[in-house]
Amino acid sequence: VHDKASSILFLQQHGIIHAVRQCANNHNMILSLNNRQDRWRCHHANCRHDIPIRQGTRLQ
Repeated sequence: VHDKASSILFLQQHGIIHAVRQCANNHNMILSLNNRQDRWRCHHANCRHDIPIRQGTRLQ
């Protein structure tokens, strides 16, 4: 595994972390990878929920 994005893809393909997430309001979330903290983010204007990438996985 060469970088963060390929590591995440590997973990998703093997069911270790989520490949798709929805927020508490059932909006599709987008995985946001950055230097500070990797999170699932809802980009719906009235929602803006976010969830740590490891929450609800075996890595928590």
